Amino acid sequence: MTISKENEDTSMVDQDTHTQAYLLALPTLAPGLTQACWADVFKRLLDDHSAGAIFLYERQSNASLVRRPSGEIVSLASVFPLWLSSVAFSQDGLVMKHALDVAVMLDTLAYDPRLALTHLIPSAADLLVSLITRLEHPTATPESSHGIRYLVLHLIASAETKWSNVFHIVLENIFSKAIALHIANSEGAVSVEKILGNLAMLFEVCEEVYPRAGAPRPGFLAFQAYIVGHWQQVLLLFVSHPFMECRAMGYRVLANSRLWEATGEDVQPMLLSKMLMEAWFRHMKHRFLRITLHEREEENYVLDELQRLTLEIFLTADMNHLQREKTSLLDKVRECGEGSGAGGGSGEEGEEGTGGSTKLSLVQRPPQFITTTDLLNGELDVRDKFYINNIERTATLFYGYRDDKEMSKEHRAAISLSVLSHLTSKWPQQKVSFDAYDKVLPKNIPYAIDITTGNAFKDHPVLFLIIEQCSTMTHTSISDITRSILVYFIAFWHIPEVAKENTTLKYATQLEETSRLLMLLRPVGFL
Repeated sequence: MTISKENEDTSMVDQDTHTQAYLLALPTLAPGLTQACWADVFKRLLDDHSAGAIFLYERQSNASLVRRPSGEIVSLASVFPLWLSSVAFSQDGLVMKHALDVAVMLDTLAYDPRLALTHLIPSAADLLVSLITRLEHPTATPESSHGIRYLVLHLIASAETKWSNVFHIVLENIFSKAIALHIANSEGAVSVEKILGNLAMLFEVCEEVYPRAGAPRPGFLAFQAYIVGHWQQVLLLFVSHPFMECRAMGYRVLANSRLWEATGEDVQPMLLSKMLMEAWFRHMKHRFLRITLHEREEENYVLDELQRLTLEIFLTADMNHLQREKTSLLDKVRECGEGSGAGGGSGEEGEEGTGGSTKLSLVQRPPQFITTTDLLNGELDVRDKFYINNIERTATLFYGYRDDKEMSKEHRAAISLSVLSHLTSKWPQQKVSFDAYDKVLPKNIPYAIDITTGNAFKDHPVLFLIIEQCSTMTHTSISDITRSILVYFIAFWHIPEVAKENTTLKYATQLEETSRLLMLLRPVGFL
């Protein structure tokens, strides 16, 4: 019996003694046939430890033979390690397209006490790289990937018992592959999105325990160390990737690495915060300007992951460090809010390719932020709704920790106090005379600080949400700020251009802000 492929002959002197060798050669000789029969063959090999029994028999009896290219006939058992490295573990071979099945089989064989096969796996790193870069898994919930996650982490744990740094090598190879794909822009069965998604899945926060309570998951310390040391390169892999799913998975990888827990100089908090906030407002603006519902839903998905990451980093920030810094997250809100649809008052953004109808709407009127009354619900368009949501999402970055059960009340208060301290430092108060107000209000404002403070809050409604929540959590007096805002809005509603309007609904955002101001004044007995 002779089988030829590309002018290479494998002569079977005796069909019975060469059947096993023929089967092992099928992935190379007849990949289509192997693919078609894969499920049935794999099941038969796995049932009742058949694969282990076959290998044990071959090793003890040397019954099956194979002819080497030199013409030498040797036992199949003696060349099995070579087959593993050259055929089974070939990165682009058919067998590794079934990497999960291979992992199951090798795990079964490795723990078969009859075989002592652990030394036959020539490259645990290669296997794990293939497995993690090619896995297909459900992404609906972290729990849906429980079985796959458990198996891969179990394999990592087994490999680490023999090679302590094996997962570090795996990560280097995985990200080298991802960077190469990103640069070449040639993604197929293996993509940056899939790689990031699988890594995020392995270290997803869930109720599973590996291997015991209180211990890190296998590979986690290497994973965290790699991200801490290379977070900028990892970020560049996905931050501008054309697929939103890839961006979302990238932010999830950073979040699951818990890189903010690391000590040392590798993670630069201010640089990381700057890059994340730039991405935050970029997605805010894109979502605001998107035409189709599908595009907006994609932006929502990315924002969910980015919000989770930024909240985690913010919660662990050094409060003393934040207070010493001259720039902060709040500055970014104020700088980027205008024209971003995130916290600015004008909303007159423009972007090429957004469509004529969208641009026309932007010219007609700015988006409105109003949530304290439902009188305008019928008049709010989709831009208004996303504008409102953008503001609420951004504000949540500053107080999203209020319901965190794992954080002490004191810690929550410390963060809120830091935010308020920085907020008030932007508008240093001065001694004022109430007689001066009596003389010039409502037509004029006597103090520049009132104009500066009032302008900031009028143009950035997000500040109202932040100050409401943070002052409540700290029980800190904000009477100076509320006085300046009150004085400003008294004068605002008496501006001739504003006063002559038949309805305040043209200035719906300022109406909302005035309503929120009145709510801020109630606790201090003003109303």
